[in-house]
Amino acid sequence: MKKLSLEVEPDIDFLLVGMISDERFSRLAWLINTHCDANFFRTENLELPDFNPVAQTEFARMEFEDEVNHLQFTLLANKSEQHFLAPDLARFDYLLVIRGGIDMFDLNEFFSKIRQITEIRLVAAIDQIKLKQKLSWIL
Repeated sequence: MKKLSLEVEPDIDFLLVGMISDERFSRLAWLINTHCDANFFRTENLELPDFNPVAQTEFARMEFEDEVNHLQFTLLANKSEQHFLAPDLARFDYLLVIRGGIDMFDLNEFFSKIRQITEIRLVAAIDQIKLKQKLSWIL
């Protein structure tokens, strides 16, 4: 009798981008708005009680929805006072999550616009499936 095994690729329905910048969170969002025709707005901080059950850890968050291209962008600070949202990505100051019609999203064009912002020292796509799986429950 022959055994068959089924390997299922996890459904990762978002792109994850890491950024390194010394700019404050709100200033970084303003720079992205200016250079990328975006309109990030402040939303409630992402609160995670897992880091400290007594006092919840908060990470700054801004969002932008591109209704024309069916995309949702979430900009997150990767660092709080004492913790990282994604410890595996501790080198990145900010994370950008892109959801929706990502099949039609031109990441290279987006990167070329972001790279024009001199205050952003590094921008990189993160495609480590295991990391995305860990973050998907947060996002």
